[in-house]
Amino acid sequence: MCGRFTLTRKKKDILEEYQKRFNREIIDISNKIYAENYNVSPSQEVAVIYCEGKQLCFDYHKWGLIPHWSKDKKIGNKLINARVETIAEKPSFRDSFYNNRCLIIADGYYEWQKRGKGKIPFYFLLENHKIFAFAGIRALWQNGDELINSCAIITADALENIAHIHNRMPIILNSQSELDWINPEFRDKNQLLNILENNSNNRLSYYQVSTKVNNPSNNTSDLIKRENNEMTLF
Repeated sequence: MCGRFTLTRKKKDILEEYQKRFNREIIDISNKIYAENYNVSPSQEVAVIYCEGKQLCFDYHKWGLIPHWSKDKKIGNKLINARVETIAEKPSFRDSFYNNRCLIIADGYYEWQKRGKGKIPFYFLLENHKIFAFAGIRALWQNGDELINSCAIITADALENIAHIHNRMPIILNSQSELDWINPEFRDKNQLLNILENNSNNRLSYYQVSTKVNNPSNNTSDLIKRENNEMTLF
């Protein structure tokens, strides 16, 4: 599962990084105010990159997928994650998997380990706190004049060396796979699943952080400070 993450970079830095990474222009079509976020929570607007025809677009989508056929937008509150094992068949995600994929931009995520009756939060990040993309899917929902672009993060079984913290983890795409994932010409199930299943060579580290992150209203840089001196690489 992935229920919280961070994006602490300025918009111009995100655009510059991905335009350099892809060697292509990215059009900013967002019309919302962007702010660095140390506690991105479900139902909030998150930064995404996707293909519209042959154009790469940067925008914000609501975190929590609302399938286009749903009669109730509140379904998005339950669809923040999509399991890779069932994404190609599950009605809530199937159309988006084949036709509307995106990159959900982040620079770290939180996960909780059960200890006794409580849970301890940990922060996961790439080497040098590098910006990265979760594999995501997106959907456009419309009810009369109301339009909502939404998205979900794809998850998989956790790697063996972090499964003791949580049994699921978000799929972080290798930089070489990001453009392939959002390429609208790719619609073969096996081809798409192969992209998702070959992203285990990202070098992550993690460490314990304050339980302040448990409250979605807390959103300051001290949320990602280490609670002790221990940091684990994997």
